[in-house]
Amino acid sequence: MRITYVITKGSWGGATRYVFDVATHMHTKGHEVSVAYGTDGLLKERLSKQHITTYQVPGLERDIGIGKEIRAGIALYRYFKKIKPDIVHLNSSKAAGLGALAARLAGVPAVVFTIHGWAFNERKSFIARKFIRLIYKIIVSLSTTSIAVSSSLVEQVANWSPTLRKKIAVIPLGIHCTEPLSKTTAREQLIGKFPFLKKVSTRTWVLTIAELHDNKGIDNMLAALATLPEHHELEYLIMGEGEERRKLEALIASYNLSTQVHLLGFVKDAATYMPAADIFVLPSRTEASGYVLLEAACAQLPVIASRVGGIPEIIEHDRNGLLVPPESPTVLATALQTLLTNNQQRRVFGTQLHTDISTTHTLSNMLHQTEKLYTTSARNSDR
Repeated sequence: MRITYVITKGSWGGATRYVFDVATHMHTKGHEVSVAYGTDGLLKERLSKQHITTYQVPGLERDIGIGKEIRAGIALYRYFKKIKPDIVHLNSSKAAGLGALAARLAGVPAVVFTIHGWAFNERKSFIARKFIRLIYKIIVSLSTTSIAVSSSLVEQVANWSPTLRKKIAVIPLGIHCTEPLSKTTAREQLIGKFPFLKKVSTRTWVLTIAELHDNKGIDNMLAALATLPEHHELEYLIMGEGEERRKLEALIASYNLSTQVHLLGFVKDAATYMPAADIFVLPSRTEASGYVLLEAACAQLPVIASRVGGIPEIIEHDRNGLLVPPESPTVLATALQTLLTNNQQRRVFGTQLHTDISTTHTLSNMLHQTEKLYTTSARNSDR
């Protein structure tokens, strides 16, 4: 089969990792694979090393602009007409909206759309959210089938028609855990990148890896830290970059947390350094599932996360981690205090989470189900 993957952002993150994992698997299985992306980033570099063809789509960017949308749509249409894929696999809302229409106009037999999250869950106006819901309905209608990375995504569109809901299959994200670095080695390597961390190397490290975006709720984590007693000797490390940096910097200063909170920016292969931390926190406002939680599980880190979206499908409260309500800095602070003062509980949570995802969220299962879905979609397109 000829399979083309489409994604808006080429910078490394959950959706790009997904595209990389699935594309490289299908490539090794002997299929003809290509990846079309918008903004540049690590995805192209890593795909090139796997000898997978890439194509940068002009105008395919996260920011909306009528001129850019038209340019990107035409570019995708021409690309599909040129390479004649059997399947176009769309990822991210922007790529899906343009890609689904372009693929249908170009006569692509099968269109697959992976739902990495519903944008109508974001903090937008009522009218904007209603419009976004409509766009998603159109995308799912145009697609042969859609993949939801968690069951919660399907539950959130329970009011859609049975015809549309039947077109959505749930395939949980999967990961293959490798032997993690020791805590000592991981800290040494991270200190090598950020020497200033050496002076706090004996303190408790709390970590978040996330794009600096409103969805990730890092502002709530800062508010929680501001309420903790000063005797908690902790450092909060944030790996990731994004549009919220200036806002977060201002909050850090206003809470007098400048000596404890460290915005490290984008860190290549950030998950490698997870074992350097003592606790992992994901205070998201909305989250479809979360590769980063699976990476934390591989590092056997105890996790505190928001009870939103697909997170409870990975974290079971008080069994393999702690769940807190979103927008609740006080409850988040209490959860932090619980783990900061209980090393044994941290070990239990980290070990149990690693055991759980080793059976429920394996990479082999995700790839097998996706490949099976491709075969079914291609067969149905021949009818």
